[in-house]
Amino acid sequence: MNKTINNTFSDYIKDKRLEKNLSLFKVHKLSGFPVAYLEKMENEFKNPPSIKVLKKISEIYEVGLSRILKDTKRLQQPESSL
Repeated sequence: MNKTINNTFSDYIKDKRLEKNLSLFKVHKLSGFPVAYLEKMENEFKNPPSIKVLKKISEIYEVGLSRILKDTKRLQQPESSL
């Protein structure tokens, strides 16, 4: 499991793909999403895409949809000041 700190949705979703040792092309084949869209998701998205997209990705990455939603909601929370 990759222990890096995820700062954005892009970081999070890329780490999940790498944990499963999946190429972007393999995810494309399994999901039907264009490789260019998957690359953009991993490099530019600060927030999650639609629930429909997340559901398909969660199935491929074998991560519960609720886990992805919970983790990515945490990423969107502003840091609290101490």
